[in-house]
Amino acid sequence: MLRALINSRIWYFKEKQGDKNYHQDIINEYKMLENVVCAALNPILKDVINEFMNKE
Repeated sequence: MLRALINSRIWYFKEKQGDKNYHQDIINEYKMLENVVCAALNPILKDVINEFMNKE
């Protein structure tokens, strides 16, 4: 869900920007935030999946 929200903001600013570079710094910040969220979620999801698989 969080990744979808971040991606929608990236898309919004890319569309708003068009051929200009006015919003490139904002786009870069959202991309960095997306990378941080993905890095944080991957270990959590891996742990949850492992727990679920061990219960079966």
